Amino acid sequence: MKIILALFISVMFTACATTDNYKIANEAYEKKDYLIAMQKFKVLSEQGNSMATIKVGNMFDAGQGINQNFEEAMKYYKLAAKQGHVLGYIFVGAMYENGQGVAKDLTEAEKWKNLAKKCEAQTFKNCENLYR
Repeated sequence: MKIILALFISVMFTACATTDNYKIANEAYEKKDYLIAMQKFKVLSEQGNSMATIKVGNMFDAGQGINQNFEEAMKYYKLAAKQGHVLGYIFVGAMYENGQGVAKDLTEAEKWKNLAKKCEAQTFKNCENLYR
């Protein structure tokens, strides 16, 4: 029982710390302190936070605080999809549709858009299982 309690406390502490770190990163982003925001979002992304992964992709996509880099944006959007975030699928599809970071491929774009629809139809549950 003590082990279960200790594990529960550890999980809850980690979840709270992750939420606080996301809030700090987002506040930096809103203040246009993109260097701090990018650093924080990247750490959160590495910890599996799919929304932070989307933010990193968006920052590379728009060139916010860094040089615009569609290839890096695509890398993070695919990671977000792998992490189960519907926006990852949507943004990957858009990148293929527009030929940003990859060769323009409308068939591939449609594939990713359809995966996003499946993810939405599953009410965002187990979306990471769609990524292959």
